[in-house]
Amino acid sequence: MLNTEMSVIGCLVMEPALLDKAKQLLSPRMFEEEPLARIYSCMLKLKKAGLPVDAVTVVQKLGDRYTALMKECADCTPSLSAFDTYAGMLLDDWRRRKLLEELQLLEMSGKTADEMTAELEKLAAYQREIMRKVRGKTERTFLEAVGETYLNLFKPDTSLRADWEDFNEKMGGLQRGELYIIAARPGDGKTDFSLHLAVMLAKKYNVDYRSLEMSTEQLTHRILSRACIINSKKFRDHEITEEEQKRIAKAVELMKDLHLVIDDTPGISVEDIENKAASLKPDIMFIDYLGLMKGDDNGKKPLWQITGEITHGLKSIAKRFNIVIVALVQLSREADKTKTPSLSDLKGGSDIEADAGGVIFMRPDKTDEFLTGNEVWPVEAIIAKNRHGGTGNIRFYWQPQYHRYLSGREAGL
Repeated sequence: MLNTEMSVIGCLVMEPALLDKAKQLLSPRMFEEEPLARIYSCMLKLKKAGLPVDAVTVVQKLGDRYTALMKECADCTPSLSAFDTYAGMLLDDWRRRKLLEELQLLEMSGKTADEMTAELEKLAAYQREIMRKVRGKTERTFLEAVGETYLNLFKPDTSLRADWEDFNEKMGGLQRGELYIIAARPGDGKTDFSLHLAVMLAKKYNVDYRSLEMSTEQLTHRILSRACIINSKKFRDHEITEEEQKRIAKAVELMKDLHLVIDDTPGISVEDIENKAASLKPDIMFIDYLGLMKGDDNGKKPLWQITGEITHGLKSIAKRFNIVIVALVQLSREADKTKTPSLSDLKGGSDIEADAGGVIFMRPDKTDEFLTGNEVWPVEAIIAKNRHGGTGNIRFYWQPQYHRYLSGREAGL
């Protein structure tokens, strides 16, 4: 019981936004441990007053003696994604305690069997009413749903928009709460495309780029190569001229206000992504790439099951934190045999397609030669799935020598 209550408080300490869900299910009287009940009650009062709900504010209200307890709650909480489970367990424990208390009182009441039966029926009805109200928090009649939807029409559009007009128009923007997939065969430009997209979005939004394959230095070289139009071989071979150093310095000055965080920690898990989403509060997270994420630790699950658990988790994180998650995925070798890839070519199983709000295949028309100057490779960005817009193709022009993607208008084509 203590661990359950501490896990609920720990989740709320690490992610105060969960308080909206908690107050629909739990009240302070449901906590068996009085100090934890006081912390939860304080959080509810702060929320109602429109004040920040965080460890500092709670301790300021309750006193320094609660500092250690709140830290212990956060430290003992296994996962934010299991909050619903912890809250459900706490509610169930409270109901069980109430039932036992009522049964003990009934046993000592001296009532007849018929009277006790009537009391038991009232007790059962009370418990059913509790669960009816809990389940009813997410239920809406059609008219209620229409009313809420109508009001939402007048709220600002919160989708994320890039500088590519055709991309925005076709995709309908990148919608918060969704998981998007960018897929290609190895070497077909999915990292260049996603990194270019990330830098564009970082002008207006908080962007978090998680690279599980390439180092931060390599990604930075790609960003600077694109920004300065300097052939990437020069970064690789350390052959930057003095004039190019000046261009780099100027580009860095222009990009110093980008809201971009890059992390190259290998083998991250869904729990790691969840914790970063809670602490950094980005608008969009990129994961490069999905196949390198850590899943099943015991090695007994098949790849499709591990991948499904990861994509389910990422979809849940995007929805819970109201952010966009873009994950890069490799296409299977079967995709080389056809001109147009299909959703079945996603490496890792059908759950990727099921969980994604959008799937984009990158299909370049490339040669074996390394490009120079203004040479480009035409690329078809094939939108194979899109819950919030259209499907079809968008033509881009890829300059791998600069890790740069151009729209038709930018390429003058």
